[in-house]
Amino acid sequence: MSKTIILETIIEIIKEYGINIDVKSLDFNMPMKKIGIDSILGISIIVSLEKKLNIRIPDNLLTKITTINELIDVCEKLSNSN
Repeated sequence: MSKTIILETIIEIIKEYGINIDVKSLDFNMPMKKIGIDSILGISIIVSLEKKLNIRIPDNLLTKITTINELIDVCEKLSNSN
C-alpha cells in the first residue's frame, strides 16, 4: 500500500476524531501530542487505522510511534508484508 493512501486514511481518521489539521503546513515529523493527539486518542486512531487498512500493529510498537511519519512507515511495512 502506498504512503499516500496511508496518509490520506490517517488524515481522514484524525478529522473524524475532531482534530482540525492543516495538511499543507503540518510537519509529519512533529510529535502527535503537539498537534492535539494525546496517547489515548492516538490509540483510538491506530485502532481505526488497523480496521480501515486491515492490518494489526503489534502492541510493542504502539508506544514507539510518536509522529505521523512513524505511523505511516509502520503501516506501510505491515501492509506490504501481507
